[in-house]
Amino acid sequence: MRIHRRLDFLFIFLLFSSPLLQAQVTESVEVVTVRQGVTQSYLMLKPDNPVATVILFAGYGGYLDITQDGIQQPSNNFLVRTRELFANNNFITAVVDVPSDFSGVDGILGWRATETHANDLKKIIADLRKQADVPVWLIGTSRGTISAANAAARLQSNGADGLVLTATVVESGGRNSGYVGDVDLEKIRIPTLIIHHEEDDCIVCDFYTAERLPSEIKNASRLKFIPVKGGLPAKSGSCGPLSEHGFYGIEDKVINAITMFINN
Repeated sequence: MRIHRRLDFLFIFLLFSSPLLQAQVTESVEVVTVRQGVTQSYLMLKPDNPVATVILFAGYGGYLDITQDGIQQPSNNFLVRTRELFANNNFITAVVDVPSDFSGVDGILGWRATETHANDLKKIIADLRKQADVPVWLIGTSRGTISAANAAARLQSNGADGLVLTATVVESGGRNSGYVGDVDLEKIRIPTLIIHHEEDDCIVCDFYTAERLPSEIKNASRLKFIPVKGGLPAKSGSCGPLSEHGFYGIEDKVINAITMFINN
């Protein structure tokens, strides 16, 4: 099941200050059977000459309600709202929804660190590798970092080629909602980039705790921690997407840092 739309992205967003080049991108909705009777959808943006594939994991429960008409659940999530920027950097960009047996606002809260979730994502990775013979990277933000790190740790074969964690959830938030400490981080061996805002006031994303992540992901083949600062005045709560937690006002700076790490 899929739809295709030919899009000419000329990014003239007031949100971003730097000029971007026009890119030819095909948009489609892909549906993968991940378990018997269970499917998982993702929105794909595919440039003509991709150099890498990035799989984007939104925060909270990850529920985006992706249908053949696209993303139905409104989201200002950092990775969701910047997906076109990744595509414009010649990355096949996949925004993943939750599996069909976890639909609903809370999505996969408390389930992101499971083996089953990682195995579901293995099928998404395999499906995306059919699109182009390029490296596949997992990029998570907020609670999406749990999904990305979990897949990186568990999929020692047929997994991804790199990992990016942004605004990582480093403290347990209650309600069995999970945090990156639920993942065996020492098993991550692929190149890993960590980006965290110095003024992230989200209670489960303490900057000083995040600074210790490199010592826990110590077996990554390449590892970098980038602290960032600045941005626009927050328009959401401290754990909301339009705040320091969501890199509000410095989106282009963060995407550029991710792009440079992936391309190097």
